[in-house]
Amino acid sequence: PIAIHNTFTTRDELKPYIKIAEEYGYTPFIIHCENAYGDCHKVPIEHLEAMWKRWQPRFHEFPYKNKKNAA
Repeated sequence: PIAIHNTFTTRDELKPYIKIAEEYGYTPFIIHCENAYGDCHKVPIEHLEAMWKRWQPRFHEFPYKNKKNAA
């Protein structure tokens, strides 16, 4: 297994990772955290607000097809 921890806020930010997973025969599994967990990186509030504004929920519906499991 491979784990990638990132703050994807749009589907376009996630696409390259899905593509790489498919190319190498991995099935992506996305964990969507829904609560406020705080900020351990001291990101300025204006950056966090910008991320919240562009947030696209429902990553679990992201369309992908693993080559190994393709019909």
